[in-house]
Amino acid sequence: MLIFVWLINNYCTNIIKQSVYQYLCEMKVIGIFFLFILTSCYQKNVNTKSSVLDKNTLVFLLKEIHLYDSEYKINKQNGISNAQLIFKNKCDSLFTTHNVNAKKFNSSIKFYSNMPENLEDIYSEILNQLTKEKTILNQQ
Repeated sequence: MLIFVWLINNYCTNIIKQSVYQYLCEMKVIGIFFLFILTSCYQKNVNTKSSVLDKNTLVFLLKEIHLYDSEYKINKQNGISNAQLIFKNKCDSLFTTHNVNAKKFNSSIKFYSNMPENLEDIYSEILNQLTKEKTILNQQ
């Protein structure tokens, strides 16, 4: 009888140990999953002074790039073979003049894209400036 009690006790203890072990393994997987989710949602703070252009500079650069893009499309439509090279050279010259590289420009676009209100303000300002320039050109 004593052996029977010992076997049942041993068997129950093993079942409990396995259940606890399985529970802990499941909890470990769930914990790792939540840790992964939390760390993937973490957004690195961007140092706006060194890696992002100020709004006025970005407005100017985007306005010029959109004008260059329009010129590129017209040149391409008119059959100018080196239209893409002209566009690239103008953009490179613009970036060089304003001490901006493609990485800083792209990080600025990404930064402002995360704040739709600011990006909307930037494009509203671009439209205002283009409208003023168009009015001046129409008066000439």
